[in-house]
Amino acid sequence: MEPGHASWSGSQGLAELLIVAGALIVALAAAWIATALAGTESLPDLATLQAVGAPPRTRRRFAAAQSAVITVTGAVLGTATGLVIGATLVLSQREQGGVVDPRWMVDVPWAWVAALVVAIPLLGAAAAWLVTRSRLPLARRLDG
Repeated sequence: MEPGHASWSGSQGLAELLIVAGALIVALAAAWIATALAGTESLPDLATLQAVGAPPRTRRRFAAAQSAVITVTGAVLGTATGLVIGATLVLSQREQGGVVDPRWMVDVPWAWVAALVVAIPLLGAAAAWLVTRSRLPLARRLDG
């Protein structure tokens, strides 16, 4: 590299940060949508729990647990899929026409990968716990 030019590692670090931020936003949005849908589906069960005297914090714990299960599953599967696809693309570019280009290497940012796999479920569960109301609104039931 010539003197006076920006180093590759500085722009690479910014690119990694932008990719991580984008992945975090997309993953949390997907987790939030899936948790909201699962929570809507479990409203009758939660109403029954409330009717038999379960403490109000049970609903928040239930939502946080649902979000944790959804986000752990998504983070692990998404990370594994992304690593396999990324490595496949790099290795396919490395050898073209029978000539190996040593500039193409699989270089996984393990710290970022681990941070995402841990942070996404924690943030998803915390967000679900924070935004979920403790008590359900009273619903009128019709006998029929």
